[in-house]
Parts: sequence; C-alpha cells; structure tokens
Amino acid sequence: RQENYTSHAFANFGYLGLIGSLSAYSEASIGLGEKVWITKEQDITTRFGNPWTYVLRDVVQFADSIDTALTMLVNAHRTCSIHLGLGSYERNASVHSDETVGFRGIEYSAKEFNVFNWEDMYNTKNHPILKDVVYWDKHVQPSNNPCLGSLLVDHYGRINAPTIIRNITSLSETGDALNLML
Repeated sequence: RQENYTSHAFANFGYLGLIGSLSAYSEASIGLGEKVWITKEQDITTRFGNPWTYVLRDVVQFADSIDTALTMLVNAHRTCSIHLGLGSYERNASVHSDETVGFRGIEYSAKEFNVFNWEDMYNTKNHPILKDVVYWDKHVQPSNNPCLGSLLVDHYGRINAPTIIRNITSLSETGDALNLML
C-alpha cells in the first residue's frame, strides 16, 4: 500500500489474468517495462516480498516523476531479478532537452538495485554507448551478442517507433518483445 501518493490513470500491458504489470504508461508520463535478468538468482533474489508485477503497477499508478518512481522501487520489498526500463516524457516540450525526457535502465532484485542512464550503461564492443539510448538486449548482460547493439548503431539518429518495429526488434528475433515508445 502506498502512502501520500496521488493515483494516476494508466495503461497496463500484460497477459490476460495477470495481476500487476509487465509494462505500463501513466497519465503522469511515467513508463515502465521489464525484461528478465538472467543471473545467479540464488545470490540476489528471494520469493519473499512484494511481487515485482505489483511493484511495477504501483509505481506507474502513483509516481509522478522519475525520482518518485526510483524512490518507490528502492523502498519496495523486492524479490526476483529483472531488468527495467523507466522513462518519463513531459508533453509539449522539446525531446532534445534533458529536463523533459528521462530514461533509466535498472537492475532490480532483492539484494541489488543499480540505476543506469545512457552515459554509464555497459560499454562493450557489442553493447556500445549511444547518446540518449538506454537498452537491454535479450541476452545475459553485458552481452557479447552483437545483434541489438549493431541494429541500434545502424539506425542511430533515426530511431523512432516505425524504425524500432520494422528494423530493430523484428530483426533481433526475441519472439516475445513488447515495445513501448515514449
């Protein structure tokens, strides 16, 4: 239960019968989505706590900023290990201003909570740093698989919804991708 937060209308994306969120976007312009974090789970996870799908739903429903969302995630009684994408976009503002667009990559588990932006994501040959782009590919992170990183490099500067759908996620062959674009 969240205290002292205002509830916001939100769109929830998941599966029929799923309680909670896999991905969601709120009228407060908070977007949040998950990807499995393949790791030695026994080291950093537990089954005791708030299910991550519930936490994600609460964050999108009640957070009104990236900072509020991060505070809620840090303070949650975390369980499983997942990667998150957390974003915010202020409507009627320039998409080129750092004050109006924010996106973070998060490693979320019972014992670890690491937040990244485009400047401090993994920087490897196959996971290059791209200004204003935060991404997790489908493989164990950091990945030695060149697929997603090379596709993003190929289309960098022209990354928009149609390009992502037609030329990036369709070629990276995840088979279960859910794309939410802010």
